[in-house]
Amino acid sequence: MSPFQDLLRNFRCGLRLATLRRVTRGDFVATPEAYALLVVAHLVILVVLGYAYAGQEGQLNYFELPRALMAVSLTLAFGLLVERGNRDTGAMLLLAVALFAAGTTLTVIIGAVGLLAQGPLEALRGHYWRYLHY
Repeated sequence: MSPFQDLLRNFRCGLRLATLRRVTRGDFVATPEAYALLVVAHLVILVVLGYAYAGQEGQLNYFELPRALMAVSLTLAFGLLVERGNRDTGAMLLLAVALFAAGTTLTVIIGAVGLLAQGPLEALRGHYWRYLHY
């Protein structure tokens, strides 16, 4: 499979995981290349959503880059703990890919709701917005 097909497969499985539907180990493509592509896709999605929020008048906030990349070390560290605790070879990368795919999918969903709340669903911003978006 091509890397982009692997990315789409991981996003599809990440959506299933984020919506609490059943996924198995074999559903995800857990390779270092697939994980790196997920990280890059996540960064691109954050930039695109930021541009959609701020428009052309906005600026790129370079201080957000470490915050966005902090999830990389956290997912790998969590995967390492699980791999060592369960003596399960391959769990580190699998968990990192699964958690990052689910997190990126949730970023897209919450970002889309945020864009809708700025436009057609303006009434949503009134009471519930502080619970949905920080």
